[in-house]
Amino acid sequence: MAESNVSSINCPIYERLKVALSLNLRRQIFFAVCDDLTFKNQIAAQLQAELTCATSPNSTLSTLPASSKTTSAVATPPLSQTHPSLVSLHLNLSDPNIAAQIRQWLAQHPHLTLIPGFQILGIEKLTRQSPSLQRLFLHHLQQMAKNLESLDSSLLLWLPRPWFTSIQQSAPDFWRCHTGIFEFAGDPTPISDEVDATTVPELGGWGNGEIEKPAKPAVAVVAPPPQPKREQPAPVERHLILGNSYRDRIVAGDVTPQNLSAAIQAYEQALRGLEETSPQVPDILNDLGNLYWLFSRQPSPPEQAQIYLEQALSLYQLALNLTMTGQTYSRLQNNLGAVYADLARYRDPVLNLQNAIAAYQEALRDSLQRNSTEQPDAFKQYASTQNNLGTAYWNLAQQQNPDANLKSAIAAYQQALKYYTPDREALSYGMIQNNLGTAFWNLAQYERSPDYLQMAIWSYREALQYRTYSVSPSAYAATQNNLGTAYWHLANHKATPILKRAEDLLLCVEAYHAALEAANTLKQQQPPVPLSFDFFATHNNLGLAYFQLATDGKIKATLASTEVQSPTPVLSQVLEKSLDYLECALNHYVIAWQGWTEQAELRKSALSYILQAIKALYQQGGISGQNQALSYLPPELLPEVMKKL
Repeated sequence: MAESNVSSINCPIYERLKVALSLNLRRQIFFAVCDDLTFKNQIAAQLQAELTCATSPNSTLSTLPASSKTTSAVATPPLSQTHPSLVSLHLNLSDPNIAAQIRQWLAQHPHLTLIPGFQILGIEKLTRQSPSLQRLFLHHLQQMAKNLESLDSSLLLWLPRPWFTSIQQSAPDFWRCHTGIFEFAGDPTPISDEVDATTVPELGGWGNGEIEKPAKPAVAVVAPPPQPKREQPAPVERHLILGNSYRDRIVAGDVTPQNLSAAIQAYEQALRGLEETSPQVPDILNDLGNLYWLFSRQPSPPEQAQIYLEQALSLYQLALNLTMTGQTYSRLQNNLGAVYADLARYRDPVLNLQNAIAAYQEALRDSLQRNSTEQPDAFKQYASTQNNLGTAYWNLAQQQNPDANLKSAIAAYQQALKYYTPDREALSYGMIQNNLGTAFWNLAQYERSPDYLQMAIWSYREALQYRTYSVSPSAYAATQNNLGTAYWHLANHKATPILKRAEDLLLCVEAYHAALEAANTLKQQQPPVPLSFDFFATHNNLGLAYFQLATDGKIKATLASTEVQSPTPVLSQVLEKSLDYLECALNHYVIAWQGWTEQAELRKSALSYILQAIKALYQQGGISGQNQALSYLPPELLPEVMKKL
């Protein structure tokens, strides 16, 4: 193509690009496509020169250089003499993370009053890099799309046409964020391993950046063909050893942001030196996904947790593309299900839970194909996945089709129990029995069957044989709390006989007391051990059970009837301890009222129960009973109670 024609075609494109960048708008992404690399460098240099406010701001370069292989780049004034409106950054080929490079530059120039635009050069050199590094670059672009609101400037990417196509196909989220495309005419330049003869001055250096927030997965990568296989360099082994070292610390319980970050950085460095076909790649991607998943469970804002979960999803899915069967495949599908289940807590619960269920089912299908069901010892992961599947169905039941999803949860939990032996995996067996009990209890709320409540109670009592106070006080407390609630609902079921109601209420009281005793011990530890249930709700529920024992007329009438032959000693005390039960109910209501300081509706409910208990004490114990009740109240509660009595 003749130079005059090139200039006439390219000048209007250049002017439009310059105007777009001169507006200095936030969150603007432009693509400049040019296959003539020397010409591209000249244009980029001229853009930087013209958009930089030099000492003589009215001086401009009025002509665009023709396509030439010999013209050198236009020099730019040093930063100390300019206010940069456009900064040129060469892509760091060891870590192609544009967002991190921009942050690094801004950190080195903290006193700028106006954030400049950035143009990124050197992307064409990725063609000579490994496929894993190319994937990482596209992955970081997807990541930028998820965090576009943090881009406080305009961004221009200089691309040869093959990479322009790759971004369209393999980083679609980033592609959809673009504001404009500027295609320059020019002859393609072969990619050389040497540094370009003409380069654009960089304003600011580059070092290792922080770990980036993750992006939506970009699975398909359209990039130049892979390099021939080569021997694994020693640095890969060093990075793997370092990553494994940090991973072992994390597995041992030292889950800190510092260890997670260090492990991620080491594994990412190892990936850059490995071929895509290396058998190590899927396992490293799996480990990276696990690390980001653990990051999502660190204390952080919800939006940050979502970003880490999306990063884990991306890594698992990349690994699955390289692993179609085998133990690693099942493990990846199980991990994928766990991340989808966590993501459901933040957004799109039905969709994400359905994705989790599909991933768990795929993991189970693959496990069954590879293993014999006659070898239960080989099915520890299979049982764990069945438990996870049950929990996903349980959570989905809270969103839609409760009966069907709860029955699916129960089936999964029961299947998991077949592969756990209580003598060898006591806590796991007890955990699944507890989960099974909760699913039965939940199902009873929809189908109103006392049989499901009985099954829930049986499962909870079975769990407590292994979730003992000495082995796991927090698990013990949670299951005792669940058991108390199941007994409460069974006592109040219309099909429960009167005396059985009294027995169930007494067993409810016993379970709630056991839960609270363990919980009090845990709360006094330093630091306090968190509970999986509402401590003050348990106090309130215990008060309700005591109150019903003291005031249920049918229970009292039946126990007083001559038709009852020799009631048990415990039942015979129900009539004698009526006032004691009322005082206990009042005490637990007050504790709940005091604890719910930040929950106005619950506090209002507890106050109504307090008034009921005081009135019942007056009815059964007269004025002395009422005065005794009032003496139990904290001073700040007395004025409000006296107004309503």
